Amino acid sequence: GFCAMGYEVVWSRLARHWTGDRVTSFSVLLAVFLACVALGARLTARLADRIRDPLATAAWMLMATGLLAFAPVLLAGSLPAVIADFVARLAGDHARLGPGLALLSALLVALFLEGVPCLLMGAGLPLVAAVAVREGNAGQATGRLYAANTVAGVLSSILAGFVIMPLLGLQRALWLLAGLAVLAGAAVIAVLPGSGRRRAAAGLLAGTLLFGGLLLPGDYLRRVYFAGANLRVGTVREGATTTA
Repeated sequence: GFCAMGYEVVWSRLARHWTGDRVTSFSVLLAVFLACVALGARLTARLADRIRDPLATAAWMLMATGLLAFAPVLLAGSLPAVIADFVARLAGDHARLGPGLALLSALLVALFLEGVPCLLMGAGLPLVAAVAVREGNAGQATGRLYAANTVAGVLSSILAGFVIMPLLGLQRALWLLAGLAVLAGAAVIAVLPGSGRRRAAAGLLAGTLLFGGLLLPGDYLRRVYFAGANLRVGTVREGATTTA
């Protein structure tokens, strides 16, 4: 819950960079978020009770969401340009995109940023519910699960928007949130019964994201975004409401 809403705050700012219409980009981003989470939950809802180790499976999914949530930073120099070129070819000689093409651009950017991570986040929730819910306490356990998820999401939306993103910038904020997801999943794998090889794999994934994010230049996303622009960037300020 905490990571999901934090991702959404950062993704909404990234989407503004790569789409022209802020209202459309945010609306489509939210729609894709909800649709993919719902679809992911639907895919695993009937399987959750039959999976041998649902909590470990959910932990691996959580770790994967962290890795995939940070992947758009690494792909920022290629895929957004491919999307823009594709939409520009459809627009032809028109200087401005029509409503349909603006919607398509926002949809492609939203899928690039959040499609697969949201599918996995949705798929993990029925698995966690399968562990939490027992006969006779289904209502109470489900209520606690959703309450924890909602409270964490509210807290994250405040901290990500007003503290983490202005303090660390988009790239580091996304890295921090992704790192929390990976570390949470790795911690679950570490305490569950299982082989040392499984724990080592979880530790390797966590270390890859954490050290990879530290080794990546802190201004990498900014340099990629402004690459090719006929201007010299003096200062970039990533505040609570906009990037200047």
